Amino acid sequence: MNNLKETIPNKSLIQLLEDQNVELCILWTSADKTRVLAILDYYKINNAFKKVLFSSKLEVPEDIVKICELLECGIEHLIFYEDNQRVIQDLQRLNLNVISV
Repeated sequence: MNNLKETIPNKSLIQLLEDQNVELCILWTSADKTRVLAILDYYKINNAFKKVLFSSKLEVPEDIVKICELLECGIEHLIFYEDNQRVIQDLQRLNLNVISV
């Protein structure tokens, strides 16, 4: 929390969020809840998501089902922005749209 000013935002991803309908965005994260909420607040994007889904991301297929339920959509409508290479590979194996960030 003391180092938030040292973080570097992904400006293009923040801009993408600002251009999207909140109802179409979920933050799916394996990060610590307290840290995530502090970062969202620091960058004033805590209202950019319909929901924040905290997960270990070890059971990707199960998480995808939850995401589809929350967004009320099919998997073909999902686009993931992900930085974890293992999760990217899991999503690709499921033939899902994923953009590495």
